[in-house]
Amino acid sequence: TPRYSAEAATASAILEVITRNHRLRDPKALRGLSQFLLDLGALLRYAAQEGFALGWGQASQARPGPVMEFYFDLYKGSQSLGYVSKGWRDPGVRIGDLLRVARQDAGRIKRHVKALLEACANQGVTLQLSAGADGAIELHVWTPVYGTALTPRGLHQAVKALQACKRRIRRICPFEDSAVR
Repeated sequence: TPRYSAEAATASAILEVITRNHRLRDPKALRGLSQFLLDLGALLRYAAQEGFALGWGQASQARPGPVMEFYFDLYKGSQSLGYVSKGWRDPGVRIGDLLRVARQDAGRIKRHVKALLEACANQGVTLQLSAGADGAIELHVWTPVYGTALTPRGLHQAVKALQACKRRIRRICPFEDSAVR
């Protein structure tokens, strides 16, 4: 049917690459590819189920390479929800976001750092603070999704926890995100 023609063409192209690549005759490489496809399949199912768009990062570190298996920005309409990433040796994926706090709000963030850390910890989310350019502060919030198999349910729980943490951060300490999206 016409609905599946794009999917069929994509599947055919992937299978052709797999069968023509002599490096994929190695069982270890096939196991790695198999796990990659399982993880990616779970992410694609989750995105389709929730109506999310995935944006493949343009930075070279976002592309698959020796360290990074995949990195996608998550969007619901025009709203950025964060990112999902996985390194080849990571035991799971990371759901996160980077919030950039302008210099004029940096003092407020510093005064409330304990409350912010607790707000995220209560959601199972890690909060890391670092100095950004021009006196700004970068808040990197992230949570892991572990398991033998990545599932849409696990991804959903992590995205919900991340969004709850970001809402709590903004409630405790309102600020303008200086990031350009």
